[in-house]
Amino acid sequence: ANQLYSGMLTVTCLYGGLVADVSTCNLACLPTSSVTVPVGDETPVAVAGFRLDHGTDDVRDCASLGFRYNGTFGLNCSQGGLVVINSACAIRNCLVSDVPPLELDGRSGPLGADLMHGLTATQTCSSVNQVYSGSFTL
Repeated sequence: ANQLYSGMLTVTCLYGGLVADVSTCNLACLPTSSVTVPVGDETPVAVAGFRLDHGTDDVRDCASLGFRYNGTFGLNCSQGGLVVINSACAIRNCLVSDVPPLELDGRSGPLGADLMHGLTATQTCSSVNQVYSGSFTL
């Protein structure tokens, strides 16, 4: 069997000779097949990772592209090439749980709230150490 192809090969005996019908044979996507997945201005690369038959869809978590991404996207194998379908990938937000406690003069406090990608936030210094006034920008 040729691993480069998927589908069915039909062989018919006609007047003492074999006639092959390859009309349903299609190129498969190899495990090393790759495609870029647009995420905002970035283009991380997705790799098939395993053989996909022509016409097969595979839904993936965007985190498989890297820690910075969330959401889901789909891959479709079309004649040996990967195509991105239904991409809902985004650059992930900064979560309170991702950030180590903020420290100010030996005292620490948590980030006030989750922060959306691309945004900045201002937090009071007293939320970290009550001795201080003013604010700082994250």
